[in-house]
Amino acid sequence: MELFERVFKLKSRGSNIFNEIMGGFIIFISLIYILPTNSGILSGMGMNAQGVFFTTAFASCFACLIMGLLANFPVVLSSGMGLNAFLVYTVSLGLGFSRPESMIILFVSGLIYLVLALTPALRTIINKIPANLKYIISTGLGGFLCIIGLLGGGNGVIQLVDGIPSLNSLSEPHVIIPFIGTILIILLMFLKKPTIVSKMAIPIGVLFCSIVSLSINYGCYGGENPALSSFSGTWGFDAEAVKEVFLFGTLKEGNESFGSLLTSVFSNPIGYLAIFAVTFTSIFDATATTCTVGADVGLINDDGLLIGGKRMFIANGISAASSGPFGTSLIVPFAESSLGSAFGAKTGICSITAGILFLISSFIYPVFSIFSSWSVSAPALIAIGGVIFANNFKKLDLKDVKNGFIAFFVLIFMMFSYSISTGIGIGIIIYVLVNLITNKRHENNYILYILFGLYIVYFVLNEVIKFL
Repeated sequence: MELFERVFKLKSRGSNIFNEIMGGFIIFISLIYILPTNSGILSGMGMNAQGVFFTTAFASCFACLIMGLLANFPVVLSSGMGLNAFLVYTVSLGLGFSRPESMIILFVSGLIYLVLALTPALRTIINKIPANLKYIISTGLGGFLCIIGLLGGGNGVIQLVDGIPSLNSLSEPHVIIPFIGTILIILLMFLKKPTIVSKMAIPIGVLFCSIVSLSINYGCYGGENPALSSFSGTWGFDAEAVKEVFLFGTLKEGNESFGSLLTSVFSNPIGYLAIFAVTFTSIFDATATTCTVGADVGLINDDGLLIGGKRMFIANGISAASSGPFGTSLIVPFAESSLGSAFGAKTGICSITAGILFLISSFIYPVFSIFSSWSVSAPALIAIGGVIFANNFKKLDLKDVKNGFIAFFVLIFMMFSYSISTGIGIGIIIYVLVNLITNKRHENNYILYILFGLYIVYFVLNEVIKFL
């Protein structure tokens, strides 16, 4: 116990082992949907779903251990919902990079993130972005996740017919299940007397959808309907599946080497645009999520500025840099960490507990495979998107109509261009220009002008490259 006190400062923070372990367990339970959801999204660019599941769980374990031991913060990390979609729909499918090249881009961006985290640069960038602009961009991120969930990879609640969106047929099981699941999650979130049930609304909704989806698939389709839940994969460590995704797939015989992949990315002019876009999106995605954890774990002050916790930034940077080699999307802190603090967790033991549970889960993929169909993961994405949108929109200073106006355009551009980077770029450009013409130049700063210039270059070069 003396060792625990010396390393984790339990008494001085007013906590105990029981609170820490329970806090870590509760956070893990609230985040287990991340593993199958992330593997499902990344499989959209051809990655092996079981391999991604294992590496996501393993990378989450690694990040939680680093956060707990190095930073002693009760913050749990896993693959963020946002950059995974960005990698698939913008970098890979949009810009044409292969899945290993996309992970190389993530790796290089993660290294940049780590270097920035080791210096005051990262905190300067974060703190120089006005709070309202952070909230504006986060509202767009919420809308982006929501539209991904609604479309459901072509099997969602919303369908596209000749490019025009419309409500899909509610008589189809894979449509009605997420439709009802989303409504159930919303109802649980807004119970008259908030309890642990309302805080666990998303996991409960996901579990409900998985049971219904599994029952209908095996009861009516013999388990053969790919749009519904089914048991798949193997138990334990599937070496072949992991080889396809770990270390950019270079371990699998016949695949490209790390050197050739690196050359391929850096010899392509679009690669530099992608690295810039992923780097900034990574910084914003990770730090915006961190900000939502709140002052209860000592990460931000009343002005929305990140304070203290230099080791937390470094731990987050190490996690970001390791994401690409592990074969998963960016590992970020999760807002659900607040659940742990609500149970009295105040030290890194909470993070370590969740990390150990992530490690255990990596060997039982068939249990989680039932959560990986869109009929189950879609309600989680829709609900998460709604929560991110609502939590950030309510923080906007709407007395200044500019903020609501720009938030609307960021939301629209992110959703209909199907690109987080496009939405962020449009938001920063409009924000800076509106301040210039409304005599609010004091709200701009050199970081915003730099980002403004970089995004102008990004959009121009993106068009020029199309003609090369």
